[in-house]
Amino acid sequence: MGQLRAIEALQPLLKLLVEYEYDDYFCEEIPEVLALMGPEVLPDLMPYLAREGLSEWSKIPIAEGIKLIGNQYPDAQATCVEILWQQLKAYRDNADGLNGWLVDGLVKFQVVEAADLIAAVYAEGNIDEMCAGTWPRVQVDLGLKAESDFEPDDFVPESIRELRAALPQLEAFSEWLNDLSNQGKVSAVKSGLPLDLDALASETPAKFGQGSLKAPKPSSPTQVQGFGSGGTQAASPSKKFSKKSSKKKKKKKK
Repeated sequence: MGQLRAIEALQPLLKLLVEYEYDDYFCEEIPEVLALMGPEVLPDLMPYLAREGLSEWSKIPIAEGIKLIGNQYPDAQATCVEILWQQLKAYRDNADGLNGWLVDGLVKFQVVEAADLIAAVYAEGNIDEMCAGTWPRVQVDLGLKAESDFEPDDFVPESIRELRAALPQLEAFSEWLNDLSNQGKVSAVKSGLPLDLDALASETPAKFGQGSLKAPKPSSPTQVQGFGSGGTQAASPSKKFSKKSSKKKKKKKK
């Protein structure tokens, strides 16, 4: 539909987006399809973004599609910026993820005029920093400040910093689980296995049948009988040949 620029298929497509909003493959294709359809779909996309009752997962592909249209059609970029900007003004009603992608679009288009609005979104915490980055990152990307004005951690999203802070506790919890799972297990030394502890200190790898774990030797060797040995023996070829030759001689005499 996108390659055919079938604009009449836009409304059915938007209905499918509501139905399959949690389908990752479907949602990833929507922005590309909208970009192929071109700027003609923009008038219908703006009310869709503002429509109440739709989840952020059905709106984010639309915001991404608008950004792609602005990238591929420079003449329509101003319209795309206006749609993203107007929707960001309702940031208190938007989901944090949607606000993040709206900010990402405005930053990509270098809309410095929207800096005050973006600052308010960050100040109130109505944004997912994993989308457009932290507020210091946005200021640098918009050319308002330099990276040297901030510390390296200022560019790390808060969720990542919280995860880093929790790592020691997670590691301690992991060690506790390992200790718990190892309770009741008997070590090889205490189990009475025939271990050669001197072999453990050897730097060279043990050969087959040697090493720290040796198979116990049998008390008395047992003789294995091969083919033709024991109670049943096979007749030798010479005896078979002699029997056959004697039968032939008897037939000739008759």
